[in-house]
Amino acid sequence: MTDSGPLIVNFLTGIYAGDTRDLVFTVYAAGTTQAQVTAGTAVPRNITGFTFEWAMKHQDDDTAQLSSLTTANPAEVELSDAVNGEVTVHLPRSVTAANPGRHRHALRRTNSGNESVGAIGDIVIHPAPTGTG
Repeated sequence: MTDSGPLIVNFLTGIYAGDTRDLVFTVYAAGTTQAQVTAGTAVPRNITGFTFEWAMKHQDDDTAQLSSLTTANPAEVELSDAVNGEVTVHLPRSVTAANPGRHRHALRRTNSGNESVGAIGDIVIHPAPTGTG
């Protein structure tokens, strides 16, 4: 997540309907590029006091959200390592069970006067495996 535009963060494997998963994001210093993140040269930003919302939709232009989780409830979204820019979205079983398929997601800073989308991408929730019990 940068101040120069949203980073592309995809979650394409390893999430199944009915799973509980943690999605970890890092917020980077202003001006960070996707290339710097990929190269491992990006500098994390201290996000102490920041607030966030994570949302999932079928498509970017949908008005209805399939799920919305916020830092207002740390069991949903928490500043897991604020000094090092780490935000963790705790994806509950209720969200994955109800929404198998390929969707779009976004992590957005919600502090008044500083609202911005920092990360966007695809999330795939695979059908629950069968015959594994």
